[in-house]
Amino acid sequence: VAAEKLVKKYASGGGGGGGGGSGRASWVLLRNVHLVSREWLLNLEKTLHQLDSNSSAASSTSTGNQFRLFLTAEFGAAQLALPSALLRSSRVVVTDAPTGLKASLKAVLRGQSVPLQRLTSGPAERKRLYLLLAWVHAVFAERLRYAPLAGFTKAHEFGHTDAECGLAVIDHWCALAAGSRAHLDPNTELPFKAIKTLLAESVYGGRVDRSLDLRVVKSFVDALLSPDAFKAGFRPVPEAPPFPEAGGAPGLLQWVDSLPDSNPPTWVGLAPAQEARLSAQTAHSVLAKAATLEAASQADESAGGQQGGAKGGGAKGGGVGSAAGAKALLAEKARGWVGRLEALEGLLATAATQVAAKAKADGVSGGGSDALARCLGREVAKADNLIQMVLGDMRLVASFCGGDPSHTQLTNKLAQVMAGLLPSGAPPKSWRQAFSSGPDACLASTELWLADLEKRAAHALGHAPALLEPPTSNPGPAGKHHAFWLGGFFSPGGLVTATRQYCAQRLGVALDQLVPVLNLVEAQTKGQAMGHGPGETRGFLVSGLVLEGCGANPSTGELELSEAARSTLGPAALDWVPRAQGQAQVQAQGGSPGQGQAIVEVPLFLDDSKAVQLASVDLPAAHGLSSRLFDQRGAALVAWDAGGI
Repeated sequence: VAAEKLVKKYASGGGGGGGGGSGRASWVLLRNVHLVSREWLLNLEKTLHQLDSNSSAASSTSTGNQFRLFLTAEFGAAQLALPSALLRSSRVVVTDAPTGLKASLKAVLRGQSVPLQRLTSGPAERKRLYLLLAWVHAVFAERLRYAPLAGFTKAHEFGHTDAECGLAVIDHWCALAAGSRAHLDPNTELPFKAIKTLLAESVYGGRVDRSLDLRVVKSFVDALLSPDAFKAGFRPVPEAPPFPEAGGAPGLLQWVDSLPDSNPPTWVGLAPAQEARLSAQTAHSVLAKAATLEAASQADESAGGQQGGAKGGGAKGGGVGSAAGAKALLAEKARGWVGRLEALEGLLATAATQVAAKAKADGVSGGGSDALARCLGREVAKADNLIQMVLGDMRLVASFCGGDPSHTQLTNKLAQVMAGLLPSGAPPKSWRQAFSSGPDACLASTELWLADLEKRAAHALGHAPALLEPPTSNPGPAGKHHAFWLGGFFSPGGLVTATRQYCAQRLGVALDQLVPVLNLVEAQTKGQAMGHGPGETRGFLVSGLVLEGCGANPSTGELELSEAARSTLGPAALDWVPRAQGQAQVQAQGGSPGQGQAIVEVPLFLDDSKAVQLASVDLPAAHGLSSRLFDQRGAALVAWDAGGI
């Protein structure tokens, strides 16, 4: 409301003595408009349009309307929040902050937040705390470049305001501790605990809503803000020059100027290969967007050609020929997918019918008597339904584009399917509504979506034999000789829940008393026979997992620091055990178990977007490595890998 009144007041010349367009108009700046509701921005656009109409009516005055409205917004959020009409009526300027730690350090230490008197007054140790905070802030800002691939699992809104709040925290606690003294003993008198708690949990941690990212924030704050940072020759990273000795502000700023303009990912705690991975992903994104624009242009040309042929009756021969060629290509592509998916159609229909009949005969619903069997039964039914739906649409496209006289009407649904089959087209809305929990990469490309569906359907078909096995005296879990491709389930979270329910029922304990244990080695040595005997792998065999941010020792399963950004793991055993036994089993996996071995909490995500977390497992770290290192590396497990399609 205040912003609207401000716009109307100064746009009408209310800031001066006159009224209407002849008064002294002013400029108004509204910052961070991406934080307001879209409805407010739509109303703002209407208000500006009305004011523009009024000023046009009064344009006969000599001064004219000199009112200007400036809006600032973050680029990514602005794309979603700002109305297109408002953007079209504005002059848009896009600026990108310079990358690298040096640029962020300069922005904090040489900006308005740290005037010269703040660097020359107060206890001498405060300047070192300023530099440490500026380094922490720069690390967080630089890690945002890699999100969500690494650095953070999402792009948190860290900004210059956070640095200002952090400096205020340092000022407050240093003033309380020092009083009128010029020095404080870093080992006994600096209030590190209070400063670190406020920085990690309020200033920066208050913007973080994911546990892994909060551990990253706390790890850097704990590692850098310590008495060791005040020792002679301290380096924030091994490759950086040592911090300047205690002295004036010029020495501190000269140290910042001595840093390189760019820095490798290792300076912010990431694997060396993350920069190359980020560049590859950026290039892939640019090519995908270019292909999408080309596909949209082809779709418009095809639609225009079809309309011209229908209205002109052959007068527009070029358009008709172009449309006919595009339809022929679509028909060929549709027939190709029909040929690939028909191989699964009959098998899935038979399997789904048999599983449902067996469940009905057993007096249960969903495909089996235990949670895991019911989950697998739902997967078979889901695969059958999706294949039937897609094949029906593909056959219709093949008939319509192939010239079948019985299919000549172009419906909205058919047009969406045809547009999706164009190069880099997106899956039609009906397909995405039927299965929308897949990775973002597949939801943006029909080709990837169909290839992924084909692979998932074949994986679901592999569950059927285990579900149709006759009962035995000790059946064990359904599919006990079958490796589950966790990322290939239509509901990966459903499988994780089903395995937990199965183990809770077998052990006779409550669900909340069980914790997941992932063994990266046992399945390699004992094979794929799952059970709880001496020669069997405990738990459920899962495949296709990718470890990001670090590596794993193939002999011991211990996490190690790796030059590579990610690595594909072999089959692993997922089990649920009582909470009291969880840590003991994790330590027993490692090659050097003991009380000094670190245990790393590793999140398990659906895919690279890090949007869906399926579970969180504890894994042993190699001897001598702390869990903090793996938190900073962004160690994570991914269930679905785009390279597997």
